[in-house]
Amino acid sequence: MQTAMDEQLCALAKKQGSPLPEGYAERVKQTCAQLESTSKMSGGWHRMGVGIAAAIAIFVAAPNVSAEAARTLGSIPVIGQLVQVVTFRHHVYNTNAQQVDIRIPQIQQAGEAGEQINAAVQAEADRLLRAFEAEYGRTDVHAGLDIQYQVAMDNAKWFTLRVYLVQTVAGGAQRVQYYHINKNSGKVVTLSNLFPWKGDYIRVLSNEVRRQMEERNATDPNAAYFPEELEQIDPEQSFYWNEDGKLVLVFDEYTVAAGSMGISEFVIAQEILQSLVQ
Repeated sequence: MQTAMDEQLCALAKKQGSPLPEGYAERVKQTCAQLESTSKMSGGWHRMGVGIAAAIAIFVAAPNVSAEAARTLGSIPVIGQLVQVVTFRHHVYNTNAQQVDIRIPQIQQAGEAGEQINAAVQAEADRLLRAFEAEYGRTDVHAGLDIQYQVAMDNAKWFTLRVYLVQTVAGGAQRVQYYHINKNSGKVVTLSNLFPWKGDYIRVLSNEVRRQMEERNATDPNAAYFPEELEQIDPEQSFYWNEDGKLVLVFDEYTVAAGSMGISEFVIAQEILQSLVQ
């Protein structure tokens, strides 16, 4: 028997497709507005700037969903002719203090790559939700947890899933994470995999990001980047390919700039990547 939650899940599964999941930005604004008068609290989540907010982005996946369940979900993004992504579970609850809205997708028919992503992110999702409920579930602290996902790329070679998360505690901050599958090899790809010869890619890309931060600071009076605080990029720095096919490195809020700058992105010129091949 289909429950009201099942009907809601089916409706939500059909809303995918805009650059930012539908209603996501508005939910963030509403949650942050509601939390402006939050009482003081301590502990629990990693501080993301001046101790007012923390945010962790994850692509959430769940193991095993039946073909019947997949059909029930309606519009299913298809990767090539094999891989599918479905919304497996929608976890939502609202109290006078807490607001939680989590859409949990699942990659299907992607072999070991899909299973690898599903297993890793499901474990992380469970950990984060348990931590949130343990920290705030029995309190009057105003807090929110919101996770949404979107297929960012789906072409002959690549599948990329983009996930947004905002956790609000007296304020809000976002983080975004990308997960890539190379359809030709059938493997999960991280930044280091793009440079199998390794070489100096960390040094070269770190220098380029710092250069761009300094340039933005010099040309934009409102820019507030911290190039001196970036020793080097993470070897597995989050990234994606833009519409021009260029590599874009992504940094979460507060990691390389003031919170007012939001999530920071840096497009890497083709000649820089070519220099790493030579």
